[in-house]
Amino acid sequence: MDLELADYQKAIDTLKEDLIHKDKNIQDLHDEIINYKDKILLFQQDIEHLEQQKLQTEERANKFQTLFETTKKELQDAKDLEQERHYNDDNIRILLDKLQIELDNNKVILSQLSSEKLQLNGLIIISFFLIIFIIYFLERLNNQNETTQRTINLLEQNLRIAKHELDVAKQD
Repeated sequence: MDLELADYQKAIDTLKEDLIHKDKNIQDLHDEIINYKDKILLFQQDIEHLEQQKLQTEERANKFQTLFETTKKELQDAKDLEQERHYNDDNIRILLDKLQIELDNNKVILSQLSSEKLQLNGLIIISFFLIIFIIYFLERLNNQNETTQRTINLLEQNLRIAKHELDVAKQD
């Protein structure tokens, strides 16, 4: 019985050692599970962080794409505006050339009109002195007889002719 008891004791000790060993394995496995859970948690955090970075990168990419499109449109608008400015500059240059030609033509016409005005002024002055002379002559001859009357009639006729020429000259 001692032998049996010793066998039982030995079996109990072996079982205790197995139990301690298994408890230790369980504890190691439990610690390993905790480590894996911590790693999983870290991986999940890394995944969340990477997803946030991905979202931020996508947002920045979208912003850059929008900025690129806006800049591209603004550049095209600027090119169009520059082309329109060149077109307008060409049109203004052509218009200025036409206006310069018209101004030169108007200067020539104005010069001709000034010359004609001087001629007309000369005719008017001559006609004025002629009229004064005729009036003076008519006043002197007013007191004369019938012969003088004929002369006056002739002078009046000359006066009408001069006035007519003056009118014709004014109309020209």
